Order: sequence, then C-alpha cells, then structure tokens
Amino acid sequence: LRGKIAAAARGVWMGPRPLGYVVLESTLQLGNSGEIETVQQMFREYLAGQSLRSIALGLNADGSKTTRGNPWNANSVRDVLTNPAYIGQYRWNTRTRAKYHAARNGTPVESFRRGFTDESQWTVIDDHHPAIMNREDFQLVQTRLTERQHSTTPYRNGGAYLLTSIIRCGKCGGVMCGGQPKRGSITYRCQTHSTRGTCDSNMTAQGPLLAFAIG
Repeated sequence: LRGKIAAAARGVWMGPRPLGYVVLESTLQLGNSGEIETVQQMFREYLAGQSLRSIALGLNADGSKTTRGNPWNANSVRDVLTNPAYIGQYRWNTRTRAKYHAARNGTPVESFRRGFTDESQWTVIDDHHPAIMNREDFQLVQTRLTERQHSTTPYRNGGAYLLTSIIRCGKCGGVMCGGQPKRGSITYRCQTHSTRGTCDSNMTAQGPLLAFAIG
C-alpha cells in the first residue's frame, strides 16, 4: 500500500483502462479511434435526452462491447459518463475495498470504513493525460445525471415512451425497452437480446400497440 500511495503521487495509472485509452508506460494515452467515437457518442446521446438504458440498447444493437468484452447496460454506461479520466483527470483512492489497510492522509492505516472515501483523501492530478471530452459537456452530464437519477425512459418524466418495461418479448418473455426512434417512430427492443444475446433482435413500434390497446 505504501508503494501504491507513492505511485499515485507520481500519477502512475493503476486501474483498468477506460474505453478509448491504452496504458503506455504507466499512463493513459489515446487508443482506438472507434472506441473514442463510442465514448463521445455516449455523451452526445445523453445530452440529447437519451436514457442510460436506451444508450446501452443502441450500443448493443451496434455490436459494441465494454473493455471487458461484456454487453452494455445502464450501469456500465453510467460508469463511462461519470469517469473523470475522459477530461484528462487522474483520481486515486476514491473508494476503499481493502480488508486490512487503507490509505488515509498519505499513509496506511488499520482503522477505516470501506466504501467511498472523503474527497479530502483522493489523489487528484489535472491534465494528467489527453482528454476525450471537454469539461463543460462533462460537467453538464454530471448535473443531468443527478437530476434524472430516477428516470427509466429515454426522456425526462417518461416522455413519449409509454410502454417501457410493460410490454414483453413474444419469444423469450423478457421486457421490451424504449430504443432510439426509427424514422420518427417510437420503438421498443427485446432487452434480453441486447444485454445477453440469448434471444432474437425483436423490435416493435409503439403506434400499432397503442391502437390495439385503445381498440
């Protein structure tokens, strides 16, 4: 732990690589251009009003994967949108997972609480590596995430997506969630296919369903 504290002070990258970066000589450098575009797309779509889940559905439909090769979900999209690495900022010791020792005030201690640490205990280095997003858009996303933390559809207060998680896939029985509009039509996709790949890419439009329900 003492070695990690010293390494953090030097800005040595010790975590997994964020999407769009590679780790070279213990620091982050810009990586695959396709991954960089995916990161920027996620920020653009969220600022345009898409929900975390809707963004994940779109990424999975396009065949995109996380850095660990997993399908996207709302949590993994949020992890990208809240990662300060994308504005070139280095942070270490923001969370404690250890059982026996933790870094407090620059030294290992035995008495501590696990979980998120106080900001005063972080190691922060600005302009540590090349940024993918500008600070203004990044901060705007953080504000909107806080405001919309209970949103479950692509738009605030539900928007036009009236049947998200209500209708079910006819093949697997999984929920159908609102996806990106197609030619102006509100659509829903099978979430089982998008997140697990164990069902067909079933999609339906909202209009005919509402017409049938209303009779």
